Amino acid sequence: MPPAVPPDRPRANGSLDLRDDPKPDRSPDPSPAPVGAGIERPTILAVIIESDAPMPAGAADDRADEPAGLANVGVEAATPSEGLTLDDYIEWLGDRVDQSPLDTDARWRLAFQQLAVGRERVVADMLADAGDEPGEPGERLRLLIELATALRDASVDSAGDAGEALELVDSLRARLADEADLRVPAVEFCTRVAAFGVYDALPDAQLLPYQSNRVIVYLEVDNFSSQQVKGQSWRTVLNSRMEILTPDGQSLWSHDEPGIEDSSHRRRRDFFLAQLITLPPSLGPGDYVFKVRIEDVPAAKVAESVQPFTVHERSALTLANPR
Repeated sequence: MPPAVPPDRPRANGSLDLRDDPKPDRSPDPSPAPVGAGIERPTILAVIIESDAPMPAGAADDRADEPAGLANVGVEAATPSEGLTLDDYIEWLGDRVDQSPLDTDARWRLAFQQLAVGRERVVADMLADAGDEPGEPGERLRLLIELATALRDASVDSAGDAGEALELVDSLRARLADEADLRVPAVEFCTRVAAFGVYDALPDAQLLPYQSNRVIVYLEVDNFSSQQVKGQSWRTVLNSRMEILTPDGQSLWSHDEPGIEDSSHRRRRDFFLAQLITLPPSLGPGDYVFKVRIEDVPAAKVAESVQPFTVHERSALTLANPR
């Protein structure tokens, strides 16, 4: 059996074309090895036990002594009396924030109520004490207030502030992407990859049994993190693992690719990888699953995606492509 061919290094956000690849040896393996390797074992990450048993006597009384409003309790925990004027409601929210500095919901409502009545200076003073570290509620609140102000101004003079609002939208999206779960929304076998979303997909009918099929793996990554290096370029670092499985989860082939780095002078909005690989020649006719695992190294986030594919019988290929 021919030895397994290691994949080429992946290209981050770069073009790749099978036509540039030397023509592989398409001769069939005279004695194809049976498929099958180790079975990927599941790992128990956590066990949560819930009970419907009644609360022990006295437990409810103990809870009543706990201080309210320590973190994210929300203003619904104590609702003001009906019939308050707007000023009274703003004052009530201010008291809530003073009593519970970590009550994020009350702080957000107070900031937007103050903004609605034109008290920008008061809001600015609030945001100055809210924290400005990426990912903190105060930092997100500041971005949203700035965006709301820019959108309000743009409704009056669209030519003057629409651009500023758009920049704030991009900034807010980037902040939320850093916090959101990593995603791999697209995985494709291709013959050519030109740019993000621009590729020629490889039909299943071109995958020959017991052959060293050369394919380009195209995959997209969402919600990846980028760190600015010395105030200049933006750097993204990923690890990848590719695996071929049977439909019941038996692992047939795998390859790890650590330290995939991308550097750009502008922060990327889209991100894709293109990698030339050789499918193992032991794959006979049948259905398979191509599995990709991507790790965002700086953010410690992981995502997986699967793409089913089929290797057809030679007779089916002959009927599909008569000469």
